[in-house]
Amino acid sequence: MAIPATQLRPGMIIKHNNDLHSVFSVEHRTPGNLRAFIQAKLRNLRTGAMFEHRFRSPDPIDKIVVDEVDMEFLYNDGDDYYFMNTESYEQTHLKRDTLGDAVEYLCDAEETLLDVLRDRLGLTGSKEGCGTGDCGACSVTLDGRLVCSCLVLGAEADGRQVSTIEGLAKGDKLHPLQRIFIEHAALQCGICTPGFLVASKALLEKNPDPTETEIRYWLAGNLCRCTGYDKIVRAVTSAAAEMRETR
Repeated sequence: MAIPATQLRPGMIIKHNNDLHSVFSVEHRTPGNLRAFIQAKLRNLRTGAMFEHRFRSPDPIDKIVVDEVDMEFLYNDGDDYYFMNTESYEQTHLKRDTLGDAVEYLCDAEETLLDVLRDRLGLTGSKEGCGTGDCGACSVTLDGRLVCSCLVLGAEADGRQVSTIEGLAKGDKLHPLQRIFIEHAALQCGICTPGFLVASKALLEKNPDPTETEIRYWLAGNLCRCTGYDKIVRAVTSAAAEMRETR
């Protein structure tokens, strides 16, 4: 559906130069006796690049419309783009796996996976320390990859496997990492501990016999203000040794 450039507004999704872009800002300008134009700030939905483009007022623009209903951009996966219907749905219905069980939930388009876990699914083991991906307290694995859940949209977990701290223990039996963290006093206030445990498990699954340097590098994205890290490193080393013996 083509619209004139004069109808551009922030939040709109448009097709420009054979790619999809979201409109961030729009300014209508008439400089002196020159022809009026529209200065728009756009973000390429495939690359994330921001840039400004000048449209002439009568220029036709392809507006992304499904059944003549505006769609809000959620995220892209390669060349596939995912949107939310902004007229008939305020939230998106998604599925994902956690603790080995398929679950369903409703989440807002801008809601993070961390918020979904804590507020909608009641899985409060993952902590919010910074909200910017700097501290690692919210670490989970997404299809086996270690991620900060505060930087992942809940929508991005659709159809994927999410492993959280709640899945570490088997009933009342602690995972070796959990037990040895306690034995080595590798925790104090506990806010960072879930993230360290999830990250350590991800490390040992990839490298069952890491060196101290490899452990420190792997856990560099997890911050602790209590233990000084030495006890954590020793606990991971000890757990790795025990887990190798029981393989």
